[in-house]
Amino acid sequence: MSLLTIFVRSFLALVVLALMILPIRFEMNKAEGENAAQNGEILEPEAAPTPEILSRPLYAYLADESQGTLPATYTRPANDTANRISVARNLAEQKQFEKALIILGNVSEGDAPSYDVRFLRARILSWSGQHDAADYIFKGLRAEYPHDPDVMVSHGYLKYYQGQLRDAEYLFSQVLISYPGYSDARNGLNRVRKARQSQ
Repeated sequence: MSLLTIFVRSFLALVVLALMILPIRFEMNKAEGENAAQNGEILEPEAAPTPEILSRPLYAYLADESQGTLPATYTRPANDTANRISVARNLAEQKQFEKALIILGNVSEGDAPSYDVRFLRARILSWSGQHDAADYIFKGLRAEYPHDPDVMVSHGYLKYYQGQLRDAEYLFSQVLISYPGYSDARNGLNRVRKARQSQ
């Protein structure tokens, strides 16, 4: 499969997802988003991003902020992509999946195809039970980043939830070959093996 085909499929998936949440997003923007943007309010996450997240380029300035190296007067805009990702993650952790997807749906067009946005969107779709949409995004990410352990582990959990235990076991095992200390992969593999024994 060519890179162009993968890109086109990923783009179409994003368009379909955007069309699915467009009516909800429009109402939310009218009620909340527009007022916050006009008043210059800042959407602040409730929990700090993990060190792994801070290592990604998109979060570089958040790492500086957490170390106190930004000026005290620095504020990031409410519609900043890194801010939206952080807020969406916190909403997802509170199981407010619909709101999290709306927040992600409002990232800039240039950032929408980024790894961080697509990876988080796929995870939220997986957690909210929208497995087919999540699977589509994970497949695109795996084609572009075939050795990314985070994508493989998250996709492995999705396969586990879908009952595709052999695929899940393969993904977790592959991650553990290169990253034997990856606890999420180890826990996932244990869960899959228990499920297969009880079949």
